[in-house]
Amino acid sequence: ESYTTNKLEIRECSNKGNLSTTGNGSYCGGFCAYIASTNLEIYDSYNMGNINIDRSSSVAGLVAYINSNMCIIENSYNSGNINVGSGGYGYAAGGIIGQANSTELKNCYNTGAITADGMSYVAGIAGTMYGSIDNCYNIGNITNGNGNPSYTYAAGIIAWSNADISNSFNAGKILSKSH
Repeated sequence: ESYTTNKLEIRECSNKGNLSTTGNGSYCGGFCAYIASTNLEIYDSYNMGNINIDRSSSVAGLVAYINSNMCIIENSYNSGNINVGSGGYGYAAGGIIGQANSTELKNCYNTGAITADGMSYVAGIAGTMYGSIDNCYNIGNITNGNGNPSYTYAAGIIAWSNADISNSFNAGKILSKSH
């Protein structure tokens, strides 16, 4: 079911349940799968649930896809493992967000392992993103490759971006079969 609102705010929330889905072109996130045309704010929240998907357009520990005018995520983290099978082409996977426009991430981190065969962009914090990342880190291991896309990118913080990144680091291992 879908709802329309101008602003969605999530404070001090958690997800500890495991998520799984099948099907091509789906979105899956610990809190939200797809946000469009809504200002989203997430504060002091976390996902501990594991996410297992056959294939997905975008997947993340908190929000899979953000297509809004403004998004702020602060003091939040993902510790759940994310596993995307090689059942089909996928776009982006991240510990906090899969893909996003106009997003600010502050004081966020990922400790979960991300294994995403068949995904183009995979990273510990964000798969793809426009916006800014400040004081964020990843210590989860990132594995990408073996899938259908002819190009794959893996990174500790962000795989593809038009974002300003400051005071952030990666300490997780990265394995990519392509780039």
